[in-house]
Amino acid sequence: MQGRWLQRSIARGLGAATVLALIGGCVDQSQPSASDFMPTSNDVVTAYGMTLDENASPEQTVWVLLMAIRDDTRSKMNSPEWHEHIKLQCRLANVEFLRRNANASTSTSEEAIFALVHGWASALNYYVQRFDDDFESARVRMTSRRIGSDQLPEVGDDGQVVDYTLTGLGADSGVRIRFLLSRTQKGFWRAFKLILGPPPAPTN
Repeated sequence: MQGRWLQRSIARGLGAATVLALIGGCVDQSQPSASDFMPTSNDVVTAYGMTLDENASPEQTVWVLLMAIRDDTRSKMNSPEWHEHIKLQCRLANVEFLRRNANASTSTSEEAIFALVHGWASALNYYVQRFDDDFESARVRMTSRRIGSDQLPEVGDDGQVVDYTLTGLGADSGVRIRFLLSRTQKGFWRAFKLILGPPPAPTN
């Protein structure tokens, strides 16, 4: 059941991303395309003082991804810096996993997967000013837990949920930024899904 849910979830995301990509293509040809950014496979990433290889933690991967998203939103569109931040986001997504688990009944094009991944920046744009600039501060706001094949068969025994919680957002109660990650074939933690939700209730 959970495996079918994940496949449907990825398929819905890819389907929505395909529509957005097509609409964007009709309106603005300057929008980024997958061929400019998508990696052929997941490799070692070094950014923001972190080396994200097989020894890096899921939390480190999430923090670097958050920094790339923050700087994407701060950069001038189509500037070299903007392109580099988008490329980094794509390298921190588990593109191997997304390609492997996309529903065959929907578009599995690189454009759809790219639109899904780059959509994370749009989803988080409201919160980026509150992201922690250093990993140790961010780590205090994070919780993580394992997900395995008993919950999502597609991740095998190497799945992880990382929650990054922000509170005190003005009139808002806060937000829980949840990334689902799995290991690549080379053993690197990379993200494949973003879920936004309310922060957990305070414990007494």
